[in-house]
Amino acid sequence: MSKFVTIQTELKEKDFLLEALRELGCEVKNETKIRVFLREKPCDFTAKTKNGFYFGMQKSEKGNFDFVGDDLILNPLFKDFDFKNKLTQKYACLKILSQAKKTGFKLISEKNTQDNTIKLVLRKW
Repeated sequence: MSKFVTIQTELKEKDFLLEALRELGCEVKNETKIRVFLREKPCDFTAKTKNGFYFGMQKSEKGNFDFVGDDLILNPLFKDFDFKNKLTQKYACLKILSQAKKTGFKLISEKNTQDNTIKLVLRKW
């Protein structure tokens, strides 16, 4: 039987989170409720992955956006597809590039390595 679960994150800035979700191929919607069968739970927005997994994001009391949804969807999404790690990595990359640009740095190159790390080369003139 499915049930609601919440998976905590350290993602605080909504704009970076939305962009990271889109870059990972998610369709983001402004729905404020996530449904599991006949029950609903409030959320700030919902997203659907390119694999068809549907979940919500809800701002916690700490100010972080946490995943909310059906455990039968979220558990395989995070275990089999490593989605949370990919999202966190993309979020961090976007935030770093934004902060670097504000301080006068320019992106020279971005390389994704075989071990799934991202190497950014920035330069300030």
